[in-house]
Amino acid sequence: MTGSFCTLIQWPGPATATGFLQLRLMPLLEREPPLAELEAALHGALAGRGRVVLVSGEAGIGKTALVEQFTHDQRHQVRVLWGACDALFTPRPLGPLHDMAAQLKGEWPARLSAGGPPAALFAVFLAELRQRPSLVIVEDVHWADEATLDLLKYLSRRVAGAPALVVLTYRDDELGVRHPLRALLVDLAASNVVVRLPLTPLSVGAVRTLLGERRLEAESLHQQTGGNPFFVTEAIAAGGGLPPTVREAVLARAARLSLSGQAVLRAAAVIGPRIEPALLAAVTSAEAYAAEECLSLGMLAAHGEALSFRHELARQTILETMPPTQRLALHRLTLVALRRSPAARADLTRLRALSALSMLLQVTSQKDEAERANQAALAVLEPLTPNRELIFAYNMEAWLRLGRNDNAGGVAMAEKGLALARHFEEDGELPRLYEIAGLCWLYLDHARGLEFLERALALALKIEHVEQTLAEPLSSPTHGASASTASPLLGDDALDGVIWLHTYVSADRCRAYCICDASSPGAVRRAAMRNSLPVDRITEVRILTPYSFT
Repeated sequence: MTGSFCTLIQWPGPATATGFLQLRLMPLLEREPPLAELEAALHGALAGRGRVVLVSGEAGIGKTALVEQFTHDQRHQVRVLWGACDALFTPRPLGPLHDMAAQLKGEWPARLSAGGPPAALFAVFLAELRQRPSLVIVEDVHWADEATLDLLKYLSRRVAGAPALVVLTYRDDELGVRHPLRALLVDLAASNVVVRLPLTPLSVGAVRTLLGERRLEAESLHQQTGGNPFFVTEAIAAGGGLPPTVREAVLARAARLSLSGQAVLRAAAVIGPRIEPALLAAVTSAEAYAAEECLSLGMLAAHGEALSFRHELARQTILETMPPTQRLALHRLTLVALRRSPAARADLTRLRALSALSMLLQVTSQKDEAERANQAALAVLEPLTPNRELIFAYNMEAWLRLGRNDNAGGVAMAEKGLALARHFEEDGELPRLYEIAGLCWLYLDHARGLEFLERALALALKIEHVEQTLAEPLSSPTHGASASTASPLLGDDALDGVIWLHTYVSADRCRAYCICDASSPGAVRRAAMRNSLPVDRITEVRILTPYSFT
């Protein structure tokens, strides 16, 4: 299922300062079938039956990685000529040919520099390919200038008699109906020398393989990234959050939209993972072409009659970079549109907008409207198959009830969310148990708090690296009671222990949570010594007792 490589290939390649193609040690998963098709096409070319292979897929799907792996494997059999098209405002005519000129000897570089009729240059290049077995790589053909497209059409019609394999890569998610590359693809459709290799996203199993021992959920990561290898690997490197590299890539592509297109994209992000065109139009009042622009650029994708972001991480990026006031205004417009269309409320994914709006309205103290929005979500979500959205709605309802002093109802809602979370979250039960225990302490329901605490401690003893699992619920001062209950894990005295959160450890600093009597200045040192913790590296200590919640 996998292959890996790490070497410096001695020919000019794309995007390196030295002009050499640097390959990193990186597993290549679920690409055996396309590699086998490339190898079969090359064997035919070596026998004098030239071929053109079209490697297509969205940005980040691994087109370059596939071609690099194949080229590395075949580097001893053929001469490799590598060129690329660039996203320039004024593209250099025949840019890939100029890239290859430095790799060729004889008269070809001089002929190219001298210029001349394109047809004559094309004929000279074809003659060069007929002299010896060649593997010609042209990357990012979706950015090709018109002269390069003419060259590729010329080669595709004549390469059959040459010992050459021409591999073209392009992004199929950026081909609008009027894109110049479409004419070439139509021209190649009936050719018997063309092999099409559309690359598909990684499966959940491949994502799980890439995760290895990391404490992230494969299914959730696959849902967020759509199985896009670039998004997956960057998200893993970022520890599961929104990777800066992904953020930059999404924003760079969104910046290419018109102002109307960007407005539509922001509204789509607020509406949710599934976007009905009618709802989008109601929220934005935009012309239809603006949504079409988002589709053409690959920011949105069509699924039947509905639209969606290609990747949840892209939607999160757009949401997180919106000013809060703009996001709130779009949530309000979405809620108004949903209220005008009762049938729309039955759509599970649209209720993400209601849930998000509920949180925003609560923050802005509009609690009555928040409660109505969350109740609307619960009314539709509860009768359905267990789903992640219902976990959020239960937690939201818990805080709303606690806010109006319905302590028993709030804890009951939180417990419902906990029960449902077991269906979806690996190791997700422990932090929720501590959080509910903290809520019970906070609202003076100590008996229920101890009940949840006992369940949490029993579960904690079964989990490796329990400190990391507890880091999130214990890292907030609002969960002080939760922190105080965890001391039996590491100390003999329930009021005299230290929890050292590994997630905050660095060479010079760690954060410790001291579970002790605040009036006892020696408690931190005594507890740290008992638990073999590095007292000299503790630069921040928080004193947490069952009644300190600030």
